[in-house]
Amino acid sequence: MYGIGGMTDKEGKFCLHCNELLKDHKAGKYFEIETIVSNETLSQVCERLDMSTEGIKLLNRMLKSPDAFERMFDTSEGEFQELLAEENQTRLQNYLQDPELIMEMGTKIPVIRLIEMDRCSGEAACCSFHAFIRTTNMIIGCLQEKAAQMRKVATVNFQLQEQGVNVQFTEKSHSRKLNGEQCDRFVKKASVVINTLYSDPAYADDRERWIGVMEEWDLLSTMLKCQELDKLENLDFQIGLTLPVRLRTLMLNIIDLVGDPSLMQSFYFHSLLVGHIGQQFYDRLVQYGIPLGLLNINILEDLRICKSNQR
Repeated sequence: MYGIGGMTDKEGKFCLHCNELLKDHKAGKYFEIETIVSNETLSQVCERLDMSTEGIKLLNRMLKSPDAFERMFDTSEGEFQELLAEENQTRLQNYLQDPELIMEMGTKIPVIRLIEMDRCSGEAACCSFHAFIRTTNMIIGCLQEKAAQMRKVATVNFQLQEQGVNVQFTEKSHSRKLNGEQCDRFVKKASVVINTLYSDPAYADDRERWIGVMEEWDLLSTMLKCQELDKLENLDFQIGLTLPVRLRTLMLNIIDLVGDPSLMQSFYFHSLLVGHIGQQFYDRLVQYGIPLGLLNINILEDLRICKSNQR
């Protein structure tokens, strides 16, 4: 797999699984515009693109910010303005209220890019354990940035120590490299950090959203890492079937809360957002009855060592 994906990719592409260019990824071009060209309801569009109406509603709000156009992929300024036009927005609001309405041709809808896996998709399953660690470290880094901006690093560290979480924020901006156990403890106790950072009533909405994000990440990442089918069923098999949509909505919420695309540059965040990991989880679960967690790199490495020792 050497020379495929990342900074050393021979074709200037970022991902192991798709043709995303490194330059587009660095620019944070996560979104695109879907134009309705056939008789479809919003529910059908959501099903086709692994999105939720909640996600479309949130994205539509996000795209009204001044720098929103910079995050659009392969979209002209003219098309972007058509999306924001009053007539289009009125129609879109109607469809968000009743997703079963047949939409008018030409309606513009903002969506998260759903990128097909057409590079090494069969050979390289995403390691859900590493996805959990890297994404959690990214979230910790974002919250650390916020703590530094608000001059609450010392207060956050005290609260973490009180809860027995071996994680310390710093004033300096840098990527975190916590291990799986540290990440797991942090996710379980993340509300302590969030309540400390957003204690002001003026931040009540952000506080509730962050708590919801961390609770959802705790649930979905647990399902991603799960290695036994019966345990997955105990967690809630039906949630597993909706996991691709929920992951994309969750990553969108993180983008909105963090606001700075430069803090979200990892391969795993990309894979969660554009649908790679959700698709791999769903396909292996539905087609083969295999939890994605069973294909984690550390599990496969342990099996390889065991087989070597048996020879």
